[in-house]
Amino acid sequence: MIRYIFILFFLFANQTSAQTKEELIKAITTDNRLEFDCVGYGCQEGRNYKRFKELKKLLSTEEFEKLADHENPVLRMYVLDDLVENNKE
Repeated sequence: MIRYIFILFFLFANQTSAQTKEELIKAITTDNRLEFDCVGYGCQEGRNYKRFKELKKLLSTEEFEKLADHENPVLRMYVLDDLVENNKE
């Protein structure tokens, strides 16, 4: 029974950890690592990559494109890679 309570608590805590745009940008720039969808032995999504995907969902197209000029090179690279991948200028 305790195991089920722990699993429910973990799932609930994971769902409620939503961050704002500013918090996500700060987390990406603080971690300062370029990671993609296959990192490590288990080929899992990198933590920074997950943050970037979440950030992308929260931003408008205009806000997203402005990040291509951001001072942090990791954030810039994520944005530019996404723009190139989706054939946007």
